[in-house]
Amino acid sequence: MLRTHATRLLALAAFANVSATNTVHAEDWRLIRSHLLCIEENIESYLATPNDPITIVLPACPIVDFQEALEQLAEASLVTRDLTTSQPAPRTIISISRRELNCLLQKAAAKELEVIEVDPERLCGE
Repeated sequence: MLRTHATRLLALAAFANVSATNTVHAEDWRLIRSHLLCIEENIESYLATPNDPITIVLPACPIVDFQEALEQLAEASLVTRDLTTSQPAPRTIISISRRELNCLLQKAAAKELEVIEVDPERLCGE
């Protein structure tokens, strides 16, 4: 029961986080390079999902199923925050179209930084 409740709370937080990216003045996404490399290695699994946009729980990669990924996130406490920095925490969950996912991975491949910042409104140079 507690596990289900925690998963529901995480899901609610996730959807609030995803919704915030759909505003007109969306902030840049701060993404951890190792998460993006995992997605790239498992891209076929993510693209095989019937959803578009695809919702990805980044620290739970390579788990593609959203519910299962949230449970993994809750069990492993994969969300961490360094309180010594003034930088916003890297994103844990993204909702992204298939086309934009490919553009994001191309941008990430061109950068050597551990934390990559991208404008979610301009992933494909729009």
